[in-house]
Amino acid sequence: MELKKCIRCGCFFTTEDNLCPNCQKRDDNDKKYLKSFIETNGAPSSVQELSFQSGLSLYDINRYLKESEFSGIKKSISMNSNQAAHLDDQLSRMNKKENL
Repeated sequence: MELKKCIRCGCFFTTEDNLCPNCQKRDDNDKKYLKSFIETNGAPSSVQELSFQSGLSLYDINRYLKESEFSGIKKSISMNSNQAAHLDDQLSRMNKKENL
């Protein structure tokens, strides 16, 4: 195993994941919360609105939206071209961080 930097908190750890064990638990809880929030309140019109209403960071929501379990939610959130470009930019920066 190689030494990796957690994409959520920045600490160094050794596992095959991109998250340290502590952040993996937090991510799992946040994903459950996000799913429950959207089921209860419906999908908002933008990623920014979802972040504001749910209290989760844009960074984390964008990470979750690229996962297959959130593909239906991503499709239901409308994004204008600027928002889509911003999301693509954030995802490419996250991929670069994962490869550090």
